[in-house]
Amino acid sequence: MPPMTNMPTPVLVPISEGSEGNPIFLVHPLHGSSHCYLSLAAELEGIRPTYALQSRGLGERTPKQRSVEEMAADYVTAIQSVQTDGPFLLAGWSLGGWIALEMAHILRQKGKEIAFLFSIDRILTKGQIPGDPDYWILQIILREKFDHEILAAYKSLNSDLEKAVFLYEKMKKDGEQPTNIRRSLNLLEMVRQNYLSSLHYKPNPGDFPIVYFLAPDPMPVPGGADYLGYWFEDLPTSDVHFIEGCHHLSILNRPAVEFLAEKMSLYLEN
Repeated sequence: MPPMTNMPTPVLVPISEGSEGNPIFLVHPLHGSSHCYLSLAAELEGIRPTYALQSRGLGERTPKQRSVEEMAADYVTAIQSVQTDGPFLLAGWSLGGWIALEMAHILRQKGKEIAFLFSIDRILTKGQIPGDPDYWILQIILREKFDHEILAAYKSLNSDLEKAVFLYEKMKKDGEQPTNIRRSLNLLEMVRQNYLSSLHYKPNPGDFPIVYFLAPDPMPVPGGADYLGYWFEDLPTSDVHFIEGCHHLSILNRPAVEFLAEKMSLYLEN
């Protein structure tokens, strides 16, 4: 893996370009990476070209915090470099669901048509998220390896460098990224900044088709959130699909992603 630099990170990443029709753009979640969409893109291959959007601060020594609105404006510019006119197909998991929503608003203000916005188990908004920030930051980074003993150890550390080393050792044990402590520090800062950005975002309803995909199971970690009680407060009665047998952190893993892609393809092929 290349060394960390302050060079700009490519925002738009082509994943599958071998099919016809307007592409679908997949927006990154809290951790800023587009790798989480590789399985989904593989399932959609042959249906639509697929691009992913990753955070501009990914891989930089000091990623700059940006609001959801700022990220969305940047990403609209990026996708219009490959598709100038509508109809647009947008999708996002977790935080990506909110960024994609804001992108759709910007495109509509430009007079562009939105074919569909696929909202994949988006995260909750301010006032709905329980717990403290460290809980959610660790849960996103460590996923199923997270527990309250790890949370207590993490909270006992004073500096971000100490926390980055701690996370690096936890992830290295399982052969996962990041590959060095500097990347661990970047990941920690990226998740923290995107988490804070999500708390300040105030979404507005859209005049475009939104399709919701929900993971009905609570996350298998101590105090794992069951989102459905919050979801039903603002969801429409139609175009809501449950991807059975998965939770928020596994909806893009097999076999859940196969069912997700199957349901998405019903909209993409029409």
